[in-house]
Amino acid sequence: MPRAEAEDLLAAADAARRRTRARLQQYWLPLVLFGGLTLASAGVSRRPWPYLAVGLALAIIAWTLGWAGRGGPLATGGVLLAIGLAYAAFALLERSRLLAAFAAFTVVLAAALAAVQPAHPFEIAMGLAGATAIALGGVQAARS
Repeated sequence: MPRAEAEDLLAAADAARRRTRARLQQYWLPLVLFGGLTLASAGVSRRPWPYLAVGLALAIIAWTLGWAGRGGPLATGGVLLAIGLAYAAFALLERSRLLAAFAAFTVVLAAALAAVQPAHPFEIAMGLAGATAIALGGVQAARS
């Protein structure tokens, strides 16, 4: 292989590595915020340990999937799947059908993003999950 071609391939690989790292760095804020809110909500409950366990498991699983996926469908779909499963656990703990529906929506969204692999999966996932979380919070506030 000619030297120039090898240098071009190494430069392309380095550029792909930098793009992947940049995409992975986008996940830290939603994970920290969601994990922090989850842990903070544990103090409101009579039994905080189940909520703490779910929050800690979510943080570990989401970080692991994001790191392992490195910008691929596992990173986007897997992290969103972990969030959906955490919502399902919270729905069981709270015995909330509304939260269970939100969990199901999040799991379906995760599967769809992993299957379709759109051009901007992170933006789509966080936008829909954020909008749905706001709607869920509004419904919960209206009920209380």
